[in-house]
Amino acid sequence: MDKEQLKEQLAETKAKVQEKIAHLTELAKEGVAEAKEEIQEQLAYLKSIDFGDELEKLGEEASEEFQELKAKAATAISSLKERFKDWF
Repeated sequence: MDKEQLKEQLAETKAKVQEKIAHLTELAKEGVAEAKEEIQEQLAYLKSIDFGDELEKLGEEASEEFQELKAKAATAISSLKERFKDWF
């Protein structure tokens, strides 16, 4: 290949690369737009949820479970004290 042919081939390759870059850039922009739209939808959904009621319910359930566990622990301790009262 002579110098002119190499220049032509380089110019063709450069044009193809630029086309590919433009195409990939467009795909990336579309992907970003879709991701942004999805994020906005998720944010709107999250904003629509009333976490106050949910957290209050969870707090009540946790409090009830804690009271049950506390009562079981107290019963177990009393039982152990009674069983081993002679040791102490």
